Amino acid sequence: MKREKFIDIAKGIATILVIIGHCQYSNSKIVAWLYSFHMPLFFMINGYFIKNSVEHLSLEEFTKRKSKQILVPYLIFSIPIYISYIAKKIIKYNFISTDDAVKKFVGIFVASRGTNFDIELWFLVVLFIADILTFIILKNIFNNKKIKDKNIVIAVLSIIIYSVGLIITNVAKGYNFVWDLDIVPLCTSFILMGYILSAINKKKEIFSNKILCIIMLIINLIFAYLNYKICGKSDIYGSNLGNGLFYFVAAISGSIFTLQISKFIGKNKILETIGKHSLTYYALQGCLALPISKMICLKLFNIVNFNNDFLLCILIILLSIIILEIFSKILEKLMPKIFSKGN
Repeated sequence: MKREKFIDIAKGIATILVIIGHCQYSNSKIVAWLYSFHMPLFFMINGYFIKNSVEHLSLEEFTKRKSKQILVPYLIFSIPIYISYIAKKIIKYNFISTDDAVKKFVGIFVASRGTNFDIELWFLVVLFIADILTFIILKNIFNNKKIKDKNIVIAVLSIIIYSVGLIITNVAKGYNFVWDLDIVPLCTSFILMGYILSAINKKKEIFSNKILCIIMLIINLIFAYLNYKICGKSDIYGSNLGNGLFYFVAAISGSIFTLQISKFIGKNKILETIGKHSLTYYALQGCLALPISKMICLKLFNIVNFNNDFLLCILIILLSIIILEIFSKILEKLMPKIFSKGN
């Protein structure tokens, strides 16, 4: 399927929202609003183009492709993140135990979030497994000639899988899972919904509907606020979804709203570029770009004796984007087969 520019713009917007959420200087209510949909948006975008792969690839071919697109970059990015973790410990405590260093290294392969056996790239490992699971589900549905309205079946199945995911995350609280398997059903449901959105948009062009865009924003704000009153900042990573129904509605409506805004923007080189480099941005923003940007901006503000949290946040985000874009270009030069076509 041909790459659509508005999808890259949507990925660019979602990537910036992730950076804002991790900036730590933003208004807590704004951050809670961003968290109501920004990670589901990434998964739904991934599902938007999956039909072409399901129709033309075998499971083995699809797995190989996703390994190259996700697992190889995951291993590559794990190296600087691991080094950054060791450096931070030594700088802060002037010491790091062998046990701590070994656990963090093993965490590259175990990927159990919320523990020492984690390298903070949960999104990539979950995306890989959820993609494979989605492929298997869609392949079986597409190949089943007895199913007449496949899109309705997929939509219903998405809701069922989401419900199962809610049960698992509630029952499994306090337990740690290898490769974050407990949240895979939740993320799989959003990938399936991304496919459904693609199918609906083909028939009715919902992303170009301005009235629907306003409706989606209103729905998102209402349900995001209701959920905020229940759990504060909702978050897939922490299995803190609050009210499962409120979170699902806020996530879907917020994602559709973002896709619609991206469609209205049409062309924007900066957002398109960020979208194409979203994997690099996601992986390196926490361990590299944000710490460096915060250090530089805080020193600058101290020198000029100026204090404004909002302006500080803006400058940190802008500087982080510049740093991440530089590293994206470097990776394209060094490893063109992996990073040259965007993520």
